[in-house]
Amino acid sequence: MNEVMTIGLGDLLPDPISNGAGGLFAHADIVEDTWTLGGLIQDEWIWGLELASTESWISMSPGSGILGPGENEEMILSFDATSLMPGLYSAIINFATIPDIGNPQVPVDLYVFSDELYPPGNFEVSLQCETLEVCWNVQNPTVDSFSIYINSQWIVNTTNFCYTVAGPDQYSLYVTAWYDGEETMPSAVLDFLIPWPSDSEPENLVIDSLVNTHVYLSWNEPMGCAVHDGYNLYCDGEKINEELIVDLFYCDIVSLAGPHEYYSTSVYYFGESDPSNSQTVIITSIPEIENSRLLIFPNPSAEKLYIHSESRILFISISDILGQEVYSSKVNDKDIVVDVFAFQKGIYFVRMDMEGKSQMKKILVE
Repeated sequence: MNEVMTIGLGDLLPDPISNGAGGLFAHADIVEDTWTLGGLIQDEWIWGLELASTESWISMSPGSGILGPGENEEMILSFDATSLMPGLYSAIINFATIPDIGNPQVPVDLYVFSDELYPPGNFEVSLQCETLEVCWNVQNPTVDSFSIYINSQWIVNTTNFCYTVAGPDQYSLYVTAWYDGEETMPSAVLDFLIPWPSDSEPENLVIDSLVNTHVYLSWNEPMGCAVHDGYNLYCDGEKINEELIVDLFYCDIVSLAGPHEYYSTSVYYFGESDPSNSQTVIITSIPEIENSRLLIFPNPSAEKLYIHSESRILFISISDILGQEVYSSKVNDKDIVVDVFAFQKGIYFVRMDMEGKSQMKKILVE
């Protein structure tokens, strides 16, 4: 709510007031560089109050007047941008009415242009996780576009007044402006570091179980702010997955007896995280069953069924004991995971089609 201030002229004038008011006016530069609110007291006084500094770029004529019911009057606004820097200037014209029937306000904007080619300036930066937004402005609003340079290399031309730099690294950035096909000098150079997001590695890697030489592992998602694409799993320092892991579990088949250390990493568009915690399993011997060309485990199973083949599996189908198909999928992999927790308990038959042959295995869901 606007604050209303009341001034009693009787308290300001040196002599008592005998007559009535004769009207109000507003005028600039009666006192240099100020606006004056003035008025008449009939046959006694012409008075004026210095209100505020003038906006020298805008003036209005007439500055006051009297209108009867239904009448109107043309008012002329004048603008003088001689001493103004290029940019946007704003003012509000306030109208006062007596008696008070409302105080209309008219906003006025003045755009000041220049032939001088100003580079971008007044940079503002904000860091959000692994991205940094850089914003700027220019003194001349006739700018066409901007060129972004990072580490002295041109990156992109844009009409936006902001640009987002993504990925942890050390950066050196500057911006130029384009006016009618002509490029300005570079802006000031911004040197900044986008740090790696904290808590970007997987958490709580555990060995769920060990069946013969099949090591079942799982882990939790990273707690950091960045969005990961998947995971890599390492055994004894070597990455063991051929493709990026998108689940939170994996089964590794160990071919050598002895201790084996596992850890996982998160993979982002900007790189690979630090390792998770590590876990070690000890394989005491390699059973004969590991020489089989097709492995289905665990069998019986209550949740997940892991299938490993030395030949690439192209299609898999699971049918119940009555021959009704309950699951089928086209695949192209040597290792498959099937969720069976929704299956009814009982005996099922798994058919796998490989290049030039098919195999059938019996499983038990419990």
